[in-house]
Amino acid sequence: MNKLFIKSHQRKNNKTVDENDSGKNKKKRDSKKWNSSKKVNGSNKVNNNKGKALTNFIKNRTFQRTLIGVLTLLISFVIIENGAVPKRYKLYTGMVSPYDITAPRNIENTLLTENRAEEVANNVPPVVTRKDSVPIEVLNSVDDFFISIESARKKVDKAIQEKGLTKDSKNYEEERKAVQDSVIEILKEEIVQLNLNIPFSDEQLYYIVDKVDDDELLSFKKIVKELVSKIMTKELTVENIALETDLIQKELQRKELKQDLKNIGDYLIKGLMRPNSEIDNELTETKRKEAFEDTIKNNKIIVKKGSRIVSVGD
Repeated sequence: MNKLFIKSHQRKNNKTVDENDSGKNKKKRDSKKWNSSKKVNGSNKVNNNKGKALTNFIKNRTFQRTLIGVLTLLISFVIIENGAVPKRYKLYTGMVSPYDITAPRNIENTLLTENRAEEVANNVPPVVTRKDSVPIEVLNSVDDFFISIESARKKVDKAIQEKGLTKDSKNYEEERKAVQDSVIEILKEEIVQLNLNIPFSDEQLYYIVDKVDDDELLSFKKIVKELVSKIMTKELTVENIALETDLIQKELQRKELKQDLKNIGDYLIKGLMRPNSEIDNELTETKRKEAFEDTIKNNKIIVKKGSRIVSVGD
């Protein structure tokens, strides 16, 4: 009996505990639902606020004007870009053109411009530096040559007189020839010392020392000095000295002199000539480069808009 009472009492107590626990759990669940409901409502309010803000931003006149301006610029850019791109033609080398092609706008023909610039640059004359001392030295060499010739002629006459030789003397020609040989050898050495580098033959030296009279020698000297002075007024360079010398030699051949003297004069002029000027290659190149760049900058060849570039059948 007592045992039954105790068990019954324990069951009641357990039931009461279960009911109390159940009540507490229910309160917790209700509390969680309330909190969850608050969070959902708060989230919905935030989303609603964001949506309203975005709508208000889009409806804002400043934004709309900015958007319209940006779109207008983009559309204008596309239109201009398409209009600026020239029409393209599919052609290849050697093909007969089926099109009339004209310049869509003013276009620089860079190839022709560069060709013109190169032509202008090449036409710039070389920059030449004069050697002022050379003409004086050459003319002094002319004087020295004729002084040596006149001295040799006097030596021959003096030696013959000292020997008491006349044309009627026995062995006159042999004696005179011996005197001339001695004088000619001295004359050759003097010519070498003058640095004339003239390949006179013995016959030519004998001729000018013995056969030419004083008036002929004086006339010959005058003509040679005039021609040498004339050529020395020009710019003689390594590149043109041969041509200029040839021209002055031809002029000598037209003078009124015996042919033997003209031949001696040819050798003399050729031996005397040397450049009195030299080309400054560095400065010349600078001048030509400046001319090229100036033409590229200021003298462009322009194909005018609408000008025909290629015709049908070309």
